[in-house]
Amino acid sequence: MDDKSERDLAALIKERNAAFEAGDIEWAARQLPFASSRRVVELAFHKARECCTAVSDAKRQESRAILAAMGSGPFGFNREGK
Repeated sequence: MDDKSERDLAALIKERNAAFEAGDIEWAARQLPFASSRRVVELAFHKARECCTAVSDAKRQESRAILAAMGSGPFGFNREGK
């Protein structure tokens, strides 16, 4: 990977982490312009944030609770946790 690509990736990761910490669903909507619904954007945001170890535990737990309230769960698990 060249220096510019590495800088671009680092900037994207920094932007993503800030959006996750802020709970910026609008950031997620901009990343998913063809999402079929707002619910899809919210599910994608919370599933990704719940997995992101660069985000505070409190925000990850918040996403886990939101996913449960939406009848979903983290990546790789159904709502029964299996």
